Amino acid sequence: MIAPLEKLKYPAILLGLGLLVLGAIEFYGYISPPLRLMVWMSPEDHLLLKERLAEFSATHGSLRVQLRCHASQEECAKAFLSQSRSGNPPDVCLVAAQDIPLFRSKNLLVDLAPSRPNLEGFLPPAIEAVSHNKSLYAIPCGWSVVMLYYNRTLFEQHGIPFPKATWDWGDLLQAAQTLTVTEDEEEESIPLRYGLELPPDIRFWAPLIWQNRGQLIGADGLPALLDPQFAQSNRQAMDFYAGMVREYHVAPPPAKSRRIHGDLFVQQKAAMVFGGRELASRIKNRAAFRWDAAPLPKGVQSATWLDVYGFALSSKSRHAIDARQLIDFLTSETSLATLMLNGQWSPPRRSLLKSKVYLDFPGPRGINHEGASLSLGFARLPPPVSNWRDASILFTDEMAQLMASPKIQVRTSAEHLQARLDELNLLQSKLKGR
Repeated sequence: MIAPLEKLKYPAILLGLGLLVLGAIEFYGYISPPLRLMVWMSPEDHLLLKERLAEFSATHGSLRVQLRCHASQEECAKAFLSQSRSGNPPDVCLVAAQDIPLFRSKNLLVDLAPSRPNLEGFLPPAIEAVSHNKSLYAIPCGWSVVMLYYNRTLFEQHGIPFPKATWDWGDLLQAAQTLTVTEDEEEESIPLRYGLELPPDIRFWAPLIWQNRGQLIGADGLPALLDPQFAQSNRQAMDFYAGMVREYHVAPPPAKSRRIHGDLFVQQKAAMVFGGRELASRIKNRAAFRWDAAPLPKGVQSATWLDVYGFALSSKSRHAIDARQLIDFLTSETSLATLMLNGQWSPPRRSLLKSKVYLDFPGPRGINHEGASLSLGFARLPPPVSNWRDASILFTDEMAQLMASPKIQVRTSAEHLQARLDELNLLQSKLKGR
């Protein structure tokens, strides 16, 4: 006769053996664990991506993908860093080119160049943006350049020619002054509509620094504003950008426009706005007027901001071969054609730049895609330094204070910003020395 304890022991042993067998099966590859993919996307793009992942699983045997979607690029980058530190990062992560120097400095990404991926048909600027010293840290899936979005209806009503590539700072200011509408109330002019919506984000005023032959890094290769060679050019660009709020009053101060970027433009409370490709995606179904985009007005030379995005392989992935298949699938022409349906990014493949899906966005008429391709020729990435994300916060914060406070002198603001950058760079040096 079996004792009561013996009756309990045998099922427990069988259960334990079953778990060991399942673990062994998974370990030896008979049941593939899910690949982990981390991205940031809008809800609409999220649905498109899930469609492609279902196709991937259907065509790649037992491979499954566990998707984690974040609301913003910044949130995704922080999550990737955090999970990498804890030893449990995703196998594949959507990354921005500006974050690659930081990830590379921490050895978080696999160099894909030795595997010789097929890069034929990709735009050279997109490949260069995710490369460093012949190493390739991501396969591009999209790019964006900052352009000048404008309300075609308002331009026509005021008899102003549409912006074009030959526009300069003077043309921009003149149009903004004409399009700004105020109402006098008790000896004070109340703006009913601004000519421009200008965010303080460094992404939107760095192009003016480059257009004025300035730089955002010093001779030591670290973020800087007042490097002796570029200090005057940088201050001039900073003064013009902030001056459209402080002196000419054609753009609202940040305190009055702390809302989603582009809202004033959509509400026709601003006739123009600086924005990347993602702005077109956001306003396509919200703007009740005809709008378009043109290259940024130039200074001494033409320049604009470039963002490039790609899928990268984590250096801590335990399933590198399968993860590479996922990256190749997501950056194929078919997948990219699907992922660009909502217009979040411009495609990194030449063939898709001529596709009907791209050229017809956001409707049968489409917008000025030639202007985007033209801008790509003089677009620049932010400085390739590992502390750029922290530095960009300082640049943006200082511009916000300058735009909101007419009493602050540009020279004083620039010196204050440089002091903050020096502190950041010193901290960076100390961390590297540990």
